[in-house]
Amino acid sequence: MEGFVVTIGLISPGQMGSAIAACAASKGHKVIWASEFRSEQTRERAERYGFVDVGTIGNLASESDHILSCGTGMARRDPYKHWAFEVVEDVIEAGFQGIYCDANSMTEDMSKSMESIFSDAEGIDFVNGMILGSPPVDPIMSVRGYINGGKAEEFAALFNQPDVPKMLSDGVLYYSGDHDDYHVRGHHLRSRKERGLLGRHDVFNWVVVDGDPMVLKLAFTAYTAIAHGSIIMANRFTREHGLEEHLFFELTNGFPIDAAMDGSRMGVFAGW
Repeated sequence: MEGFVVTIGLISPGQMGSAIAACAASKGHKVIWASEFRSEQTRERAERYGFVDVGTIGNLASESDHILSCGTGMARRDPYKHWAFEVVEDVIEAGFQGIYCDANSMTEDMSKSMESIFSDAEGIDFVNGMILGSPPVDPIMSVRGYINGGKAEEFAALFNQPDVPKMLSDGVLYYSGDHDDYHVRGHHLRSRKERGLLGRHDVFNWVVVDGDPMVLKLAFTAYTAIAHGSIIMANRFTREHGLEEHLFFELTNGFPIDAAMDGSRMGVFAGW
């Protein structure tokens, strides 16, 4: 590890996992991966990011200080078992010791099952995570990871840009509507441009939460799926009747939907 802070093993370096691992590499960490069972396209991507190929998951487990599992499926020995659980078996068998973060899209029950597996493995701290957004290759795009676990803060610090995640967690940061401008309790926080982040491909932050991150992802997915479907239908409907521009005006000038609505009070219908 000479010349590096820690070595992070990246399992399944797809577009999302590779971009997130690059955030850690930008802070001086070494990122390794295993080409076993991976495609040529994955190999090319890992080489492009400068990740070191160690061949097998077993080698990755023995050489990593911490592991991030984030990506799409790998070859499975058991067609009825999620690939991420097979990887966990290999990692434990190889004697891995450190923080293991699983940031794959799983059900709440699957996350609990994985936590249970790690609870019986000495020397491994499980961190449960998920990602909201697209791969962090553009600092203007909104993308964050949410993680939970005893070593979540320590793991997040390996990747995060300073200041922003803690402010999000503490509820003191708000987005002012300008892509490169944030404020904290009314005071200007250095913008992305001022912090030298514009144009970089390593802007990503983990936010540590108390609950299961997958619950948040399920709720967010349900919310956005319904919202996008409603927007498409409304736009097509008003376009057919020549009223599209008026709909846009109403939606962008005092949009009548309260995102914090929980049904506990009346007056929820637009136009009342």
